[in-house]
Amino acid sequence: MEANEDTLRAAREACDGLSGNYAPRVVIEALLTLTGGATPSRGIAQRVEMEGTTTWRALWLTGQQLAYVEATKAEGVWDLATHRHSRADAISGWLRPLRDLSRLSVTDVSDPDRDFGAGWSWDAETALTFTDGTTVSLPLSGGLGSTRHVQAAEEFLAAVREAWTV
Repeated sequence: MEANEDTLRAAREACDGLSGNYAPRVVIEALLTLTGGATPSRGIAQRVEMEGTTTWRALWLTGQQLAYVEATKAEGVWDLATHRHSRADAISGWLRPLRDLSRLSVTDVSDPDRDFGAGWSWDAETALTFTDGTTVSLPLSGGLGSTRHVQAAEEFLAAVREAWTV
């Protein structure tokens, strides 16, 4: 497959890990393969590093479809800048129509210790469940992490909710 510069730019932006890094090329290329080269209206990506292994998870909303890729490599830091052309040790992904989304659920709520004077605020972890039982957690890191990741998950979820009800 091939993609032009505009498609690659949009795809890269949809795979922003929100910590000054982007998902490796293999993740971006896998998502473009699944979507047939379509770029997302909304995307979210997160990197998890644990015991010398990096896992990237990315989820795109394209029209009435959701595309998901998870890739792992035994590298402490694995991203677009440091390993431009390296392959994943393991990679999997899928493309599903939004009509197969059966449930949106809340899996955790964190109430930061804040005053109520200016209004209430909280962070929530949610899950998208499909008719076949497949579940994807938001944020993609599988827990309530940084405020930026929680906010990105909320924005992605709002776009999914809007597209799902159309």
